Amino acid sequence: MTLDDVRKSANMAYPSDLLNGCDTGLLLFGAGFYGRNDGIHFHDAGLFMTVVDTDSVKVQDMHEMYGAGAWIIEDVFEYMRHVGIHEYWDVVSVDCPMNLIPRCYGHADQFAASANKLLTITCSAHTDPSGRHIPGWEWRGLRPRTEQSAWATWTRRD
Repeated sequence: MTLDDVRKSANMAYPSDLLNGCDTGLLLFGAGFYGRNDGIHFHDAGLFMTVVDTDSVKVQDMHEMYGAGAWIIEDVFEYMRHVGIHEYWDVVSVDCPMNLIPRCYGHADQFAASANKLLTITCSAHTDPSGRHIPGWEWRGLRPRTEQSAWATWTRRD
């Protein structure tokens, strides 16, 4: 797998138009599909990426493909519990496995607290997060990815 392979297979649904003016990004569950859902968009927009995932092989492969960045092999929820509350990124992207979607939405406020500008969280086709109010954030809608999933998107209010 190469960065060009990831780019060719990239899911174009990510709201990359909202990455303008962003310099840093946190990719939670970031090694899935080697970043084709979000990481490649961060890379191509020039963001410094922090990637958190438990898959050590994929994280190492991504480090070799993408180069500069912070590459963390750890459980996302543990990482956010001890590090995420003290660090901030312009963008936080939560590309969680489908079985963890309810748990991730339970932590949406915590993820948002670490984001300065943009928050994206995977949702299933059967989930309607539009009613999920996050204080200080504006709901920007769903960006369908597949028949089964979409990006739920919020931007911080000025």
